[in-house]
Amino acid sequence: ITNRNFLSFFVICCLLYVVCYLTIRLAQPYAFSNGNFFDFTLNQKVLDNWKQLKSFDDPNGWFPPGVQWITTKPYLFPMKNMILWGLGLPLGIISVFAITYHVLLIMYYISKKKIYLILNTKYLILFLSFFWILFLFIYQGGQFAKNMRYFIPIYPFLAIIASYFLYKYKIGTLVYGIIGILFMIYPISFISIYSHPHSRVTASNWIYENIPVGSTLSGEHWDDFLPVSLPKTNLIHEKYQGIEFPLYGVDNQAKWKDMDEKLKKVDYIILTSNRLYGSIMTVPKRYPITSRYYQALFDGSLGFTKVAEFTSRPNLPIPFIKMCLTPPFARYGIVAMKSQECTQTGISFLDDYSDESFTVYDHPKVLIFKKSKPVDYYDLLLTQK
Repeated sequence: ITNRNFLSFFVICCLLYVVCYLTIRLAQPYAFSNGNFFDFTLNQKVLDNWKQLKSFDDPNGWFPPGVQWITTKPYLFPMKNMILWGLGLPLGIISVFAITYHVLLIMYYISKKKIYLILNTKYLILFLSFFWILFLFIYQGGQFAKNMRYFIPIYPFLAIIASYFLYKYKIGTLVYGIIGILFMIYPISFISIYSHPHSRVTASNWIYENIPVGSTLSGEHWDDFLPVSLPKTNLIHEKYQGIEFPLYGVDNQAKWKDMDEKLKKVDYIILTSNRLYGSIMTVPKRYPITSRYYQALFDGSLGFTKVAEFTSRPNLPIPFIKMCLTPPFARYGIVAMKSQECTQTGISFLDDYSDESFTVYDHPKVLIFKKSKPVDYYDLLLTQK
């Protein structure tokens, strides 16, 4: 390795350190104990908050938002969600090939004792991008919480790696054009989510128009209640009765005696996302009765009938076509799959079964069930085998 290459590498690393520090200092000033740029002491209150959050990172705990991660597989779960949804299939598949190529390339350099090529300024940014991708994915992919958004910092670098991989093989202008079109399918379809109102707003309008004032509506704890306040509704939402279903609670007789009374009173069951039925049904041994409850709700044996569904899926608005594509390996919330609706014109990509945090905030599926017949809920759910 030449002195010039080493000096360039050292300078770049120093600049990277300074830029990272300034970025954190300016973007998260509360992480430090005071405003002195030359004092690196961290804020103890922030450190205590991080420790508390870390204590929730436990598969044996009962912290409700953590239920969704209990049965997920390290690395495989985040990789699947990144390929299918975070990047989209075309870019996701190319990224896998690109990473594999660079792993083999580095192994080749090591075997030929040419590791100095990695520090060559011509390829330095490329290999730094590669190592950053591996570092974050290996660290975060092995954690208990595997939200897709935690991997966003590597997306730009995956694009760099994938671009270089395609460039390296010089596959021709026509093929580049086809790949570029394939890459654009998912971003364009995803933008369509924001071309119409939020699904909970649409569902709230439907509630105001179709559910009589004075009806009793259910809502699930740890999720949002409907209807939401909307302009020109004159606070109609305050004229509905609300009942909360504590379904993340420990499955025991006391919980279901309480739920039996609540189910007798409620007129409509409203699921404003797949948060509870998705996560709870991945651990049926922990929630045997609640899992049966959701199964009975969706198959109609609970005495409620689905009367409305509101979604906002990624969609390619192609006229005269109405097609919904369900991804392979769908698992999260699959109890809703048999009754899923496909009403939007064009090709829709059903992300209903992706990582919960991918849909729950900006485009959740909302389901509304109306009571159709009386049922002995306690007997139905606690006597089933």
